[in-house]
Amino acid sequence: MRKVLLIGPYPPPFGGLAVQLCQWQRYLAAKEEYQCEVLNIGEGRSTPIDGCLPVRNEWHFVRQVVGYSRRGYLLHVLTNGHNRKSWLSCLVCAAAGLLNGRRTILVLGSGDTARYLSQADVVDRLIARVAIKLAGHVICRNETVGKALAEMGTHQDRLSLMPGFLGADHSREQSLPVSVQEFMTDHDPVLGATASIDPEYGIPLMIKALAGLLMCFPKAGLVLMGPSREQVEQRYGPVPANILVTGGLPHAAVMATMQGLRIFLRPTLFDGDSISVREALALGVPVVASNVGLRPEGVTLFPAGELKGMSDSILNVLRGSIQVSHPQESLQTTTADRLLLLYDKLFMSDAGNDQGHVAAERI
Repeated sequence: MRKVLLIGPYPPPFGGLAVQLCQWQRYLAAKEEYQCEVLNIGEGRSTPIDGCLPVRNEWHFVRQVVGYSRRGYLLHVLTNGHNRKSWLSCLVCAAAGLLNGRRTILVLGSGDTARYLSQADVVDRLIARVAIKLAGHVICRNETVGKALAEMGTHQDRLSLMPGFLGADHSREQSLPVSVQEFMTDHDPVLGATASIDPEYGIPLMIKALAGLLMCFPKAGLVLMGPSREQVEQRYGPVPANILVTGGLPHAAVMATMQGLRIFLRPTLFDGDSISVREALALGVPVVASNVGLRPEGVTLFPAGELKGMSDSILNVLRGSIQVSHPQESLQTTTADRLLLLYDKLFMSDAGNDQGHVAAERI
């Protein structure tokens, strides 16, 4: 049996890499030839959570990773790649992966990785460079990040661009939360977004766009999934009554909420390849998003950070000026098949040849 240790953030909170990790965990669980464990390095890493292993501190993390590698586990890391802590985790895992000759897969999910690497100091660039050199394979979400990784020394045959999207998950059905259902009854049209309070998610832009939309659609509303109302108000001031801030929702509840939206918004200042954008499209929900990262076909784009562009795009979709596509089954990506082929390559590689290759590379 092939053994895999997934290393990354585990929900709660739900979203981004945590959702991708859980989806891949469930995918591997359905494969009889795989034994999969999860090491949680997210916000709740020190708290025991069903489905994953906790991390008490930095040294405990190192011991866990080294121990699993020695027992023959392939290490599959999901991290953002836009800060030192993320790259230190990559370095530890990449080095530990050499112990069993199978090495490590590094998945860098942030669209800000290229900027971080370009502005990093000498020490941080060295950390990233060594991690890349020791890794068995590196995966990123868009061409800009891929180019930056290549410039850092990633060999082309060990670098892949893959969406994190595995397909819209309908297997975990959940009804709408009561608060969302009541809000959707009282408002029309209802727009929605998944976000955090970090400025790159564009919460103030969405609030301003909604205020302008009320002139044409006085009952319009916005469902903001992710942060709590208290967090948003502490950062950006009072939240209008026509905005519902749900806090963190289970992924199934997010999907149920998406299905009731007229438009899904993604006004981020940077992005990798947003899984929520692809999920909305797969559900047949129109998407209005900033022109950053890797946006799939069917998204209505506007210049990042531009209120007028965003507002005009929303109005054009609502008025039918832009044709809305039906659920896009073509968004069922080949990522799962590509990952399994990559697993095959690393599991079947000769340990001696792999380690010799690493030693021969200049770091």
